[in-house]
Amino acid sequence: DTSTDRIVHLAANGTKLTESAPLSVLGAPITLIPAGGDAARFPTALALADRTNIDVGQTVKFTGVGRDSDGTIIRYRWDFEGDGTFDATATDSGITEHAYSSTGIFTPIFEVMDNDHLTAVDHRLVIRVGKLTAKATADVTSGEAPLTVSFDGSFTDPLNGRVDSFQWDFDGDGIFDYYSDSSPKVSYTYARQGTYTAILKVTDGPHSAIDSLTITVTKSAPKVTPYAIPSSGSSPLAVDFSADAQDPDGKIVLYQWDFEDDGAVDWSSVSSADATHVYATPGTYTSRITVTDNDGQTSSGTVDITVSAPPPAPKATAAPDKGHAPLTVAFSATGSTAPAGTISKYEWDFGDCQILFRDDAENGTTNWQADAPWGTTTTVWRSSNHAFTDSPAGGYATDANVSLTLKAPLDLSATTTATLSFWQRYSLGSYTSLLAEVSTDGGSTWNTLDHLVGSSLIQLAWTRISLDLSPYLPADQLLIRFRLSPGYYAQPGDGWYIDDIQIASCAESWTASADGTASHTYNTPGEFTARLRLTDSAGGQATATVPIQALPTSTPLLALIASPTSGLAPLAVTLTPTVTASGTVTNYAWNFGEDILWTATIQQISRRWTLTGRELAALSADYISTMTVDPADGSLWFGDRNTDVIAHASPSGAQLAKWSLSDPLAIEVDGDSIWVLQRTSLRRFRKDGAPLASIFGLNTYTAHMALDQGAGVLWVWLSNPRQLIRLDTTAPDGYDV
Repeated sequence: DTSTDRIVHLAANGTKLTESAPLSVLGAPITLIPAGGDAARFPTALALADRTNIDVGQTVKFTGVGRDSDGTIIRYRWDFEGDGTFDATATDSGITEHAYSSTGIFTPIFEVMDNDHLTAVDHRLVIRVGKLTAKATADVTSGEAPLTVSFDGSFTDPLNGRVDSFQWDFDGDGIFDYYSDSSPKVSYTYARQGTYTAILKVTDGPHSAIDSLTITVTKSAPKVTPYAIPSSGSSPLAVDFSADAQDPDGKIVLYQWDFEDDGAVDWSSVSSADATHVYATPGTYTSRITVTDNDGQTSSGTVDITVSAPPPAPKATAAPDKGHAPLTVAFSATGSTAPAGTISKYEWDFGDCQILFRDDAENGTTNWQADAPWGTTTTVWRSSNHAFTDSPAGGYATDANVSLTLKAPLDLSATTTATLSFWQRYSLGSYTSLLAEVSTDGGSTWNTLDHLVGSSLIQLAWTRISLDLSPYLPADQLLIRFRLSPGYYAQPGDGWYIDDIQIASCAESWTASADGTASHTYNTPGEFTARLRLTDSAGGQATATVPIQALPTSTPLLALIASPTSGLAPLAVTLTPTVTASGTVTNYAWNFGEDILWTATIQQISRRWTLTGRELAALSADYISTMTVDPADGSLWFGDRNTDVIAHASPSGAQLAKWSLSDPLAIEVDGDSIWVLQRTSLRRFRKDGAPLASIFGLNTYTAHMALDQGAGVLWVWLSNPRQLIRLDTTAPDGYDV
């Protein structure tokens, strides 16, 4: 075995019997002599050929030479293919000829036998039949750009079955783009339209062979997916359209919207698919966008818009909405409208729930087991003069885990539905939890009703929380507790404030009214929500609410009359308070509203007296990016960039309106409308949120805006690029800066 330089002994059936240690035979003729034999007795064989690299059918002259030192050669034999079958036998000479009929690598065997019937063999010849060839293949040979092709190849090498390298020229430009000494497999992407010749070249020493493929790449049409927000709603419905459009082999050069799919282009742009359209009439619409690329190829996509008839617009009012129980309230639906028809039915649900428990903190912690430092405060309160808090003397401790727990269990064994409500505000450091919990077994186990946790949470406006107790009813040992639980990494904060805790059982009950007016008496103190339900002639329904506060007689009430309320400066005004109280008024304090200031941090807005800094109102947000005061009524407009909303608040901090709008950077009030600057556009809205105009062509991350209302001019400053833009406030919808 010349590959391992060993002598191998095989049985007649081919089984290996033994093998020697490596020998340095180096391919020389080998003669095997049995142990004890005489080497001089054995013949020798030598095989020669006039050529060793030939084509199929070409004749090779073989010359076999045999010698025997102690006798004569009596037989010459050739096995041309080396397959164990001798093809030519002679007794006088080892010279013969042979032509191979197929390509391949062949190892012919030459054998001689002497007159002692001893043999010798030479099998060192290697005959190579055929030439080096290459075969190129590909998984695809045609398609749209960009076309990714996986190339492969094969070869025939009759010399030794191996080649030295593979090369690919993907576009037939004579420059080979790929080289490997091990594999012809490679992928290539054709980005542009065209017909290409891909060439495979294989090389083996001085020999090489090539093969080629034709790759046809056609133009690629653009791809577009349209979006609409919202895709349904009542008329007039303002829809923001956008699209994800791409051109694999170029770029989009034109965007066109047909909002009703009637074949008419309603809006177009060379830079963006963002557009706004208002559907004034109820119906189902198909909005189509068509994009065109730089090769003139087009593609379209559609999105369906469903516009329903506008629901009725109920307006619920109550007079009075606050007073001592028993409190008789006159309700009215004056101002209610039905845009889709006429009002066919007025109904009132007075929300006169059965008050099962109520505590307004005016009696301290009498009803509560208060873990220190829980108590009451007169610094911050919603009604009367007190509120519960976990930090009456300042910020809470970072290791506090303290609760305000109802002392006496409530027997609600005859109740199946009830709601726990309370008013809260808070200013928390990081990693602090606020929990409202309920127990039905007198405090042995607790269930979480509400869990607020976060980092640096601030909500300074009083907010009412309503939690359903029905899953825990009926129960004869029901307890409520409020728990402050700072985490391991908690930071201190001002704390949690709670007021007007109430448990009520309410049953829905609607009372019809012919003209929208109604009267109802609330006999027990509590907070109630009355609801007005309108039904219009088209079958649409909508509700409106009005809060009612029936107070205990111990809570004072204040009304204020001013005369006159308008006139030329300097204006002398007589202010007359009317107080209803069970006790005696000990002090009056006045602020005449002339020195009021709005201030803001990232998450908190406050309305304060300028001179003393006392807080009059407060509200919170996630990331306050802009705010402005409406000079008409002193209300506040602000934008929250984290939650993407525009909000409108009264001077007292109550929310008047809110709607979604991405990236609000700046706001200006312009009479009965507002301007909102976004990152890529400028929008004008009515104060109820209805869109009036959209101006495009902006691109900025920081911006400021100022309105010169008298001149009808809006100044806009953009940080990137650094530009100052002067706009006419009458710019039409769709104007491109």
